[in-house]
Amino acid sequence: MTTIIIVIAVIAIVAGLISKMSKKGSSGKKKSSESPDSESSGPKLRNPNHAKKAQALVEKAIKMSPEMGVGSVKLYRPPPEPELFIGRKEIFKDVVSRTGKPPVMISFSGHAGTGKTTLAIMMIKKFASQFSGDQVFMDMRGSDPKAPSPVEIMGRIITRFKPNQTLPTDTKALAKLYRTTLKKQKGILILDNSAGPKQIKPLIPPPSWLLIVTSVKPVKIPGFVSIALDSLDFLDSHNMLTRLCPKLSHAIKEISKICKDVPIALELIGKLFAINATMDPEYFANKLRDVKKGLGHGDNETLATGIEAALKYSYTLLPDKAAVVLRKLTVFPGSFSAKAEAFVCEDTDNLSLIGLVQYGLVQTNENTDRFSLHDLVRKFVKPLISGGEQGMAERRLATEFMNALETAQQLSVKGGKAQIKGMMYFDQELDNIKAGQEWAQKNCSKDTDAAKICSAYTENGAELIVKRLQPADTIRWFEAALSAAQQLGDKEAERMHLLNLGPEYNRLNQPQRALEFMERALSLCKKTGDTQGEKTALRHLGVACMALKNYKRAIEFLEQDLKFTQAAGEKSEETDILEKLGEANNQIGDFQKAVDFGDQALEMAKQKDDKLKQVDLLNMLGETCLGLEEMEKALDYFENGLDLAQRTKGGHPLETQITKKLSELAVKSGDMEKALIYLENGLLSVRKQKDVQGEGSLLIQLGNTHQENNENDQAAIYFEDALELSKKIGNRQLEGEALWKICLGLGIQEKLLEASERANEVLKIYEEIKHPDSMAVRTQIRKWGETSTMADNEISPD
Repeated sequence: MTTIIIVIAVIAIVAGLISKMSKKGSSGKKKSSESPDSESSGPKLRNPNHAKKAQALVEKAIKMSPEMGVGSVKLYRPPPEPELFIGRKEIFKDVVSRTGKPPVMISFSGHAGTGKTTLAIMMIKKFASQFSGDQVFMDMRGSDPKAPSPVEIMGRIITRFKPNQTLPTDTKALAKLYRTTLKKQKGILILDNSAGPKQIKPLIPPPSWLLIVTSVKPVKIPGFVSIALDSLDFLDSHNMLTRLCPKLSHAIKEISKICKDVPIALELIGKLFAINATMDPEYFANKLRDVKKGLGHGDNETLATGIEAALKYSYTLLPDKAAVVLRKLTVFPGSFSAKAEAFVCEDTDNLSLIGLVQYGLVQTNENTDRFSLHDLVRKFVKPLISGGEQGMAERRLATEFMNALETAQQLSVKGGKAQIKGMMYFDQELDNIKAGQEWAQKNCSKDTDAAKICSAYTENGAELIVKRLQPADTIRWFEAALSAAQQLGDKEAERMHLLNLGPEYNRLNQPQRALEFMERALSLCKKTGDTQGEKTALRHLGVACMALKNYKRAIEFLEQDLKFTQAAGEKSEETDILEKLGEANNQIGDFQKAVDFGDQALEMAKQKDDKLKQVDLLNMLGETCLGLEEMEKALDYFENGLDLAQRTKGGHPLETQITKKLSELAVKSGDMEKALIYLENGLLSVRKQKDVQGEGSLLIQLGNTHQENNENDQAAIYFEDALELSKKIGNRQLEGEALWKICLGLGIQEKLLEASERANEVLKIYEEIKHPDSMAVRTQIRKWGETSTMADNEISPD
């Protein structure tokens, strides 16, 4: 209902503004005398073949499936090879001669418009046999101040392969998931239009992938084969124009010179003449020369001069309506569909889009059925858009992608293939959705319709937003929506936004803020009789209080939540609440209650055959029984938990922790042999599962146990194994810990000089990773030094 109201309101506003604009004109509008084709219906497509091709591209792109108006989504596919590719033979030879076995990383740098992206696309065929598999093309938007961060790009690549994946909030966990995801795949990854090393380094894929990067500045990262591109040589430049428009004939040399032999300028001018083929070539060239002179560069001409002259001449010859559409296209931050262009730019039947494709001013990707503006086109056109044009286009964009978000949400809740389709549709339009939300947020305080749109963005897609965006971004969206709902006096929406905000603050590990929002939400839910909302608020109030270590208050909220959940018969949620109640009671020392709640949850987990949950609960119950000093019960819970963890496919995160706990209990009881058996069996298990972090932890524990049993030589073997593993997996913390244990062992054996030397390595690592024991290491080094000096003095002759 909200969507319908907003669309109606926007259409009314559109009609009013169009009327005003038709009277006032536009700041970016050209004089009609400048354009031989100034019909308002769109560009005249004089070359029938070119016209048909441009129209076919658009018609293909606007074919949508009947379901929700969403066609087949094709995420991050590279464009096909261009029909016309001239020159660069020496570069192909250079790249092939400088690349061999994986990893292969190639970078193309140079002035915008020199054909870096095209060259990257052409490389796909060259390396397809060596890197067979998937092909992923990411527009890094390096020249855009709002370019996606490496973290965002990681998320997009992960969800391309795993559409239903909820992205971790922790950057390290996300990076690990990114590497794991790509390790299972192979192919070619193109990071197009990158900003520089900071954007590229975190995204370097495993060696099973070919990485190709394009950027304006050279990429100075070790391991890259870096190629700098310049303009074409004059023969290739002439050849390109001849292939584009043979009728230019003897004017080709002059035009190539004006275009500075830059591929994008040559392409624009070639296509422009193909459209205006009845024009005399010399007259055409003279007009282009006049445009270049009008730029006022004088003797300071650069590659940019040729590009700007080509852009200005093309723009000058555009029909007025096509020029308006081109200006409005600058509100799209990246690629867009033909359907979205028609609505946002008010381009009925995409007539102007068809013409702009033919002019070469709009790029197409036939592999994704999407369109985009080259950065140079955007940079040239953006200053020409009037305030009225921009405001209306941004308003329509916000409306279009508010509805797109709702469509994606409706698909995603259906489950199955529809859910995957909805997630992928959201991913495809994410940059546009963000732009629409940003406009609504920016304008909601002064515009009622913008406030409605701002509120509707999170009403329409809260679940998708949470799954795809980082908590800091979702919070910004939800807080903007809350402010908009309060401005509109929409209590229902206000309650919904409050309920969304609490969980996100919990996810961001800011429980105090979560508590504040959830208390407000709880109050509103009680007033309006929203029992489902009340249950949600109680759940997240419990979570926030647990994080704040206010366990008594957490128990109050969780017990109320438990009543609602049991009344609704929601068994899965009941298990989680019982587990949390067990944890909270354990923390306040009410161990018997903790065991009661834990046992109830364990029984429910067994009924559902949820082995992962059973291991969690057995571990919790073991810890609780330790509090009750019921050692036998604790051992029973821990041993059952360990057995189940080891039998669980893929292992369990708590397996290493439980193994170490059982070993520690055996040591306390004086049974060193049993302690070592636990650890050795645990080591075999984690090695079988290839859990290198668990392996490192158990190697250290084995060393500690042997050391405690005065078996220093055996302890040293395990510590050395841990040190070797740490270097292999690049874990600096494990490396420092293993090396420090070795140093302490050397100290026990009174090998103080060797202990001090190796301890200095430990100190360097600990200071690098900001380890809290840095000072203790430094103190011990000093003590060993003093002891060594005293010993030397005692044995030295008088």
